[in-house]
Amino acid sequence: MQRSQLQYDNDRLLLGTFDADGILLDQLNVRLDCAHARSAELHWLHTVGCAQQRQLQATLRALCPFLFEQVGLRRVYSMLAPDASAQIVDTLHSIGFKQEGVLRDHHLDEAGWQDRQLYALTAPAWLQRQSAEN
Repeated sequence: MQRSQLQYDNDRLLLGTFDADGILLDQLNVRLDCAHARSAELHWLHTVGCAQQRQLQATLRALCPFLFEQVGLRRVYSMLAPDASAQIVDTLHSIGFKQEGVLRDHHLDEAGWQDRQLYALTAPAWLQRQSAEN
């Protein structure tokens, strides 16, 4: 069953970014982690170069008002591999995401257990940043 809104634990919303020719540039998966806490994880497939970094920044700038104002989320977060590119981290920081810590042995892949860096943005921090920018 698919729902168009993030209403229940583990609901997912798959969003795509397309170029002018309709070619898929990137996909972003939003998973509602906890409906009660209004917290969602952002996970995207990316190869971020300069053009993609601008696109990712534009996507996040469009997505945050939707998630915080329309869906009513309180917090969004993303877990990145420790070797995530500086461009991705810079893009998250430019939107207002803060690194909250490292999750040790959080992700299991073919190489074994891997750490993840936790970056998060809360609705109050995002709203405060929007007020300061305007």
